Amino acid sequence: MELKTDRLTLRSYRSTDAGALLRYYSDPEVCEYLFHGPWDETQARNMVEQRCRRTSLDDGGVNLVVEANRVVIGNVAAWFAAGKEQTLELGWVFAADARGRGYATEAVQTLLDDVVFAVPEVHRVIAEMDGRNTASAALAERLGMRREAHFVADRRCEDQWTNTVGYAMLRQDRSM
Repeated sequence: MELKTDRLTLRSYRSTDAGALLRYYSDPEVCEYLFHGPWDETQARNMVEQRCRRTSLDDGGVNLVVEANRVVIGNVAAWFAAGKEQTLELGWVFAADARGRGYATEAVQTLLDDVVFAVPEVHRVIAEMDGRNTASAALAERLGMRREAHFVADRRCEDQWTNTVGYAMLRQDRSM
């Protein structure tokens, strides 16, 4: 799969992407609010191998690499949320040096428009994140998602309990 905007290319993973993703997944700042620490080379190869197999919602989810000027700057994903009928969950991670340029908003908006809401059965979209991750919360709000949940000390991240916040949007919210 390949999607294009004026500035970005969103494409399926390739087996050769491990080094490009390792560039930012090895950065402790990027991984600060993820539920894993920085990757090493083996983890990068394993994760890319897994994500190469998820190229459509029929495969259980869509994982796409985001490129700007042919350089991998991030990745986005959508998958069916466990136990929630007609609901997709979104995820995104971007390199620290790609922040502040609107790339994440553009990429996730494209994922929503061209993949997620292109499926007529999709009723609802959610995104959950570490409650300290104000940048991801701001992105969810820019996309038109509303904050619906705040779970206190419900997940462990790097040996500490953290809060989780949940954002959501209904299909009908897109036309408002």
